[in-house]
Amino acid sequence: MGLKNPGKVIFDEAEAIPVRNELNKIDAASVIETQTCPNAGDSRFDKYFCIAYRAPYTTFTFLFRPILGSDVTSTSSLSAAIENVFWLASALFIMIMFIRNRRLAFFGALAPSLLFFTIYTIGAGAYEGNMGTAFRHKSLILWVVILLLASTIVATKERKAESKGSTS
Repeated sequence: MGLKNPGKVIFDEAEAIPVRNELNKIDAASVIETQTCPNAGDSRFDKYFCIAYRAPYTTFTFLFRPILGSDVTSTSSLSAAIENVFWLASALFIMIMFIRNRRLAFFGALAPSLLFFTIYTIGAGAYEGNMGTAFRHKSLILWVVILLLASTIVATKERKAESKGSTS
């Protein structure tokens, strides 16, 4: 097999994402529709542009779908949709508390986890073609969400302690 340039391997794998996304849709009950890209050519730039263009939608889909209602196609997708209510509530809680506190506790220790979370969710969102496999693969980032919840709770307690200390 031999050694390969890791940069070339990364670029080759990234270029294959759209093809793999389409393959993941075959015979799936919960297909994720692909957004039309305004720059849908065959060049390397066009492929990366389309991945970036679709990233907000695909990342949201990866993290929070199936949603109760039209996404539910079976008992297992209903269970996934109910669990996704908790994922969405956790994300909203983290965002609200971060805005309110203007910080995360132990951010330095969280930074590598947040980098992994960001790269993984964008990459997995682009790769997944159906909500069933996306839902199963999402469990790999649950630990980051738990760490973020803990961080926001600690930051809230620190902010309250600081405000008590400054009023005394």
